[in-house]
Amino acid sequence: MKILSVTAALPIPDVFENENDVTLKFFGHLKADDPEVSVDHLYPALCAPKFMERFKSDWGMYNRIFEKKGFVHDGMRVQMCPYYCLRRFGWSRALTSHSLVWLNRKLETEMNIGEYDVIHAQKIFPAGMLACHLARRFKKPLVFSVRREMDLWDHWYSRGLARKLLRQASGIVSINYKMNELLVEDGFDSQFVPHGLDDFFFDEYERTTPQNPVRILSLCRLMKLKHLDKVLLAMKNLREKGFDFLYTIAGTGEDEARLKSLTHELGLEDIVEFMGRVEYMDVPQVMKDHDLFVMPSYPEIMGRVYFEAMAQGVPILGANESGIDGFFENWKSGVSVNHADLQELEGALQTLISDPELRRIMGQKGRSLVQPFSWDSIVKKYQKVYEDALQKSNRVDGRLQRSSIS
Repeated sequence: MKILSVTAALPIPDVFENENDVTLKFFGHLKADDPEVSVDHLYPALCAPKFMERFKSDWGMYNRIFEKKGFVHDGMRVQMCPYYCLRRFGWSRALTSHSLVWLNRKLETEMNIGEYDVIHAQKIFPAGMLACHLARRFKKPLVFSVRREMDLWDHWYSRGLARKLLRQASGIVSINYKMNELLVEDGFDSQFVPHGLDDFFFDEYERTTPQNPVRILSLCRLMKLKHLDKVLLAMKNLREKGFDFLYTIAGTGEDEARLKSLTHELGLEDIVEFMGRVEYMDVPQVMKDHDLFVMPSYPEIMGRVYFEAMAQGVPILGANESGIDGFFENWKSGVSVNHADLQELEGALQTLISDPELRRIMGQKGRSLVQPFSWDSIVKKYQKVYEDALQKSNRVDGRLQRSSIS
């Protein structure tokens, strides 16, 4: 099977190499399971005139990505596809995503699109726009992996166009649980299939953390949308109430300096440790060394790190309407709070810090909940999606051939 993936969720050499690796990880496992599978990628590369870099530094990064033109990663060809986009609103992303088709007409011959068996769009906009065009043009089955794109349903134009694109799909997979609920309610045959976990996350574990103080962990890229500043504010209040805990912040990012400054301002330096970057293979051990994982991130596409914590039997505290909220029963297999409500966050932390038995039971239930999500099982789910898409396409082709003969 030859798959053409349309996605911007890829690491880019010399720009950001240690991020967005989950798509490559998935296809790597898929190819390892079936050596006859080959994969190439079309990367929607946002571009703008050079003078735009003066107004926002992100434009410089986008243009550096586009200037790559193309490269090969683990035997998979990656081809940059330029487009223009207004990213602020769902309707504006939908409207300007048409440029991805207009600016990439030559792809039809340059990439020999007709040789691929399946086209896989990794997002509705802009990737789905180009994927749908190519699937129609070359009569190829189309599969969608949908991220957190609920805002598209807030406007009549983006909602209508998104529905039109999704109706062309032979298979739809939702990585975000809330997005899957929305699509099912909207009449689409979507299934929730999150990112997978590597096998070493499911190794037998032993929890050796002491009873006190309670050890709390946040492990993520340090950026404002993770809302770790609110965690620090809640911890200041809890400490003043006499609660005993330690807090580890693992990871690096653009918000690191601000978080360190806030820690100093709040007088929490003796209980807050900034661990820095953690190697991926070391993540399970770091998780095991803690009693509670906290990341009230909003918005969040999926939050694979929640699954990584749950796999170690560590209870999680996340944000409503984001990531895997809704996948677990609140206060049974995990906890979800309003990320903007400091009082609610503080109350949840207080309850979890005070009740070791609740943490233990919640951790056990969370571990059981994520057992089915190894990469092997995720790959098998996608193989079924691809096979069903090909069968649907063959049935349609057969009907068309019989119709033309008669």
